Amino acid sequence: MRRSCLSVLVLSFFVTLRTGAPSNISLWEHCSRFRVYLPGIHEDLLPWQDAEGISEDLIDRTTRLWGIGGKKRGNGLPLLIKGGKLYVLQGAERSIKDIWPWQAYNVIAYAYALQRLVERWGPQLPDVEFVLETADVPSTDLRGGAGAGGAKAAADEPASPWGTPHGRLPVMRHCKTAESADIAVPIFHFYQHDFDHSFLERIDHINKAHPWEQRNTRAFAAGSNYVREQDAVSTQRHWDGVQHGTKVEEVRKGFMHYVMDELRHPNITYANSTVPMWSWAANKMAIHVDGISCSSRVHQLLALGTVVLREQSGYFSFYDKLLTKFIHYVPFWRHRPREVEWAYNWVVAHDAAARTMAQRGQDFVRTYLNAAAIECFWALLWEEYARLQRFRPGYRRGPGGGGEREVPAMPVAEWIAKQEGIHMDFWATKSIAAIGSHLCLLPRPGEAGSPWDTGREGKPPLTCPPDRRVGCGCMP
Repeated sequence: MRRSCLSVLVLSFFVTLRTGAPSNISLWEHCSRFRVYLPGIHEDLLPWQDAEGISEDLIDRTTRLWGIGGKKRGNGLPLLIKGGKLYVLQGAERSIKDIWPWQAYNVIAYAYALQRLVERWGPQLPDVEFVLETADVPSTDLRGGAGAGGAKAAADEPASPWGTPHGRLPVMRHCKTAESADIAVPIFHFYQHDFDHSFLERIDHINKAHPWEQRNTRAFAAGSNYVREQDAVSTQRHWDGVQHGTKVEEVRKGFMHYVMDELRHPNITYANSTVPMWSWAANKMAIHVDGISCSSRVHQLLALGTVVLREQSGYFSFYDKLLTKFIHYVPFWRHRPREVEWAYNWVVAHDAAARTMAQRGQDFVRTYLNAAAIECFWALLWEEYARLQRFRPGYRRGPGGGGEREVPAMPVAEWIAKQEGIHMDFWATKSIAAIGSHLCLLPRPGEAGSPWDTGREGKPPLTCPPDRRVGCGCMP
């Protein structure tokens, strides 16, 4: 009964969040319940907690190196929030023709998503300049060595107390390592896939369909293979057993063969195929192995009510500082892959604790990874980031430090429109406009309901066959 009442309260709270913010409260009152994110935000922003902070020279160098069209051919979109409106800095120079189609798809998704967020809260948001990247791997290494992908840390401004080089470039991206200076933000998948409707709103249904005591005592995994980036020391993987000491190249594929050919445990399995996520919920345990870097599957698995046996890959998402080992998940492969068997044995030996852990995982994602929570994370991050800026966003000093000039900036809607027709090979659509119609975004001011319930632009509720659904839209 106690668990049932808690579920009703949490679901009621979630539905209130999902319909958008009440019009009679401020953004900061609305987001106060998510201030639990602040310690993690402060930790990510520590490299700029000094007199230099985030200077106009530093943000310009970040844009030159990692911006679209920059020296390192990055995917970074330099954005400006000013006066409650969103702009692309030097928008005429930033074209998605300079990046791969799949990265362009993700950049456009972010542009639409942040445009909606700024529309919802306008002047309540601080004026900020930042660079938002979509690449899977961190840009630089604070130790002064090579960052992921072999990126060398760039020299700092003259006379910096940090020394040269240290690579203190304030890039926002969805994944980071212990060595990188990147600022972790929500991944674009939160907007491309309907996590709220497809997972969070179905948690109670999942639990009824798969009660804990009826689940298989099995640890299960499946998934696509990716080549893992391992340039940062903390991300390097090595084998035990037959290949002891050798580097793991294709981590998921290699781990699958390790489980099948070497471990050979009857209740630890890795399917060499794509398996619908819902079928994973039939098991008490789900094995999570990261992909190229951070995988967006962690929060999906937590929503299933399984105990997640999570590889300690050395990569971290924006919400990782809120997750605790043996509270929300069981860690494995900090040192060797055979730790998955130890993790399995722990769950078997501690069934009651494991059941509680699975419930905590579901409560975590429902409370802190719903659409309103994601929106508030951005707002809280920008508020703290703004305190570290040592210049007026959207302006630059004149020669010799005198006067100010306004930086050319293009309204984000205009920039998005100008990208139409450049790439004709997006994953889900061939149209920039169609990307926007497929995204899962909170309603505009004056609209109500979830994206799936209300449709786009205030249209009637969307009816779409399951095989034609794309995010919160429908393929023609």
